[in-house]
Amino acid sequence: MRYCRHILLLLALLVLLCGRVGAQNLMVATEIDSIVVMVSRPLSQIGVQRTRLDSTVLRDNVALSLADALAVGSNVFIKSYGRATLATASVRGTAPSHTSVTWNGLKLNSPMLGMVDFSQIPSYFIDDASVLSGAGSLAESSGGLGGAVALTTAKPTDEGFSLRAIQGISSYSTYDTFLRTTYATERLQLSLRGLYTTSKNDYTFVNRNKVGDPIYDSNGKLTGYDHPIDTNRHGDYRDKHLLGELFYKTRNVGQLSTSVWYADTDRGVPRLGVDYRGDNLTRAAQHDRSLRSVAQWSRLVGAWKMGASVGYNYTDLRYTYDVDNGNGTTNRAVESHTYLNMLHSQVEAEVGVGSVWHFSGNLSLSLPSVISRDVASLASGKEFEAERVESSLFLASRWKPTERFGAALNLRLESYDGRVAQPIPALFVEYMLLPRTGLLVKASATRNFRQPTLNDLYFVPGGNPDLLPEEGFTWDAGLQLMPKQLGVVEVSGEVTWFDSQIDNWIFWRPTHQGFWTPLNTRVHSYGAESKLSASAPIGAVRVAVDGMAAYTRSVNLEAPTGEVNQLPYVPVFSSSFSSRVMWRDWIFSHKFAYYSRRYTTDGASSEAGGSVPPYAMNDVSLSRGLHFSWGDMTLRLEVKNIFDAEYESVLAHPMPGRNFGFFIELTPKL
Repeated sequence: MRYCRHILLLLALLVLLCGRVGAQNLMVATEIDSIVVMVSRPLSQIGVQRTRLDSTVLRDNVALSLADALAVGSNVFIKSYGRATLATASVRGTAPSHTSVTWNGLKLNSPMLGMVDFSQIPSYFIDDASVLSGAGSLAESSGGLGGAVALTTAKPTDEGFSLRAIQGISSYSTYDTFLRTTYATERLQLSLRGLYTTSKNDYTFVNRNKVGDPIYDSNGKLTGYDHPIDTNRHGDYRDKHLLGELFYKTRNVGQLSTSVWYADTDRGVPRLGVDYRGDNLTRAAQHDRSLRSVAQWSRLVGAWKMGASVGYNYTDLRYTYDVDNGNGTTNRAVESHTYLNMLHSQVEAEVGVGSVWHFSGNLSLSLPSVISRDVASLASGKEFEAERVESSLFLASRWKPTERFGAALNLRLESYDGRVAQPIPALFVEYMLLPRTGLLVKASATRNFRQPTLNDLYFVPGGNPDLLPEEGFTWDAGLQLMPKQLGVVEVSGEVTWFDSQIDNWIFWRPTHQGFWTPLNTRVHSYGAESKLSASAPIGAVRVAVDGMAAYTRSVNLEAPTGEVNQLPYVPVFSSSFSSRVMWRDWIFSHKFAYYSRRYTTDGASSEAGGSVPPYAMNDVSLSRGLHFSWGDMTLRLEVKNIFDAEYESVLAHPMPGRNFGFFIELTPKL
């Protein structure tokens, strides 16, 4: 393996010396009955496993978060505690901290925890979302041992003023209000989006984690116990988001843009299903305030495209835990404050030479810092402050000597805390196996690297300053069917096999002292992914279907002996299916998702308490568009969990049964 790394590094240097860099597109032509369909493939996507979320998935419902969109529109597994509560992503059997997330180039991963809460990202605040699996994540940043999620916003395209408003009313006293207004000219574009959501979130459920009254047969023999009807306690939330953007283009300076996103969230922490205490004895709550801002500049000079950006990510997180003293007063047992700061800057350039070469590169500098303290326990010293300096150099070269073959080589050099990590190379190849049918074979391989988070190193109590950085080798290969017209049916698909060997995986374990601490272990993650999309007109009706499935084995090679050694909360089998039937101004949609059993610890038993049962989920919706002289209106009725399935995504956190939502969207003509 050592020699392979050196060979890849030498190849990277040789390719980078061959010429200047540039941006070109690979055009795949498919002839169908004298009609030629041209499919554009950017050279930057050579060999990359990339899933772009369909705009209909992102705009399906204003009440949805990005977590909901990823669960339906990709093979990403979302571990969720329910709406407006923590939702994390697992790509190809890795941990949430192994998924790198960027927004307009700014990294959103918490410098303390290393992960992103996708429930706090409204899907209506994102214009484009892509999942880059395996080696493709290296283009965004290092540390994406499973992959990366790249999020961007776009400038308004329609000139003049525009307004869009959506009001939703849903079960459990849930109200969603969304408003967007834009103004655009040829050079200047302005956009302002706002979202306000409140909910009691007090759904009821059969609590099978608790035992109720005994059940006897006609002979007086005990046959079992019933289960009480319980309520989701303390799961209420209030969520506010505001996103303002400015885009300005000049001939001499280029394109300038600024995005500022403020979020303010108050949410209760729902009680566990195994909690037998009264409703008012304890209450936990979390309060998040965050500010994300990015300023970007780009300009074309001849064949060169140059750019620079600077971003700032700030989060103020407060967690409180109150206990009833029994005499009409409460005692604040925990009041934890965490302040996260991340300053990020980057310069980049790319240029092309003819139609054969495409090169690009960027240099970035990040300054993350964390201040964390428990105000209620200052005397015990439960606090820490930490910061570090991170820098990264990324170089990419792409080569397309023929219309059918392409190759790319990426190289990333990282340093943190004054230490320089080993070079991180990535190799991509693809070959158009059958040009007439658009069948493409592609493969990639990469070494990857992720340093421990500040929480891993310094958290009190439990931080481990002796942790080693995570390192791994990942490869994948597969077939892709480019979008193709088969008569009246348009179809595309993809199937991929992946394999990752990760050393020094950071895994938190309980200790005899009563707290958890991170340790290094070895993990082998492998499996297969598939995607299929098709659409066709059937008379006056158009039908579109999308299906995805994944088989994932993620094994802790140093797990204690047990019946299974699948990593916690990684389903072996998962799938999703969505369909849309469109007729005139009517749209009927159906979404289906299935997840196999998830184990709660590595080496866990499959007995109750050691795993979460499998479940299938079905949602349907019906919408109607109406057109008036003053503007357009869309009415939408949604039924979630239409078959009223009992399920849990996380152990002892029962999810809601059948529930409803009604939404009105207005787009006046200004």
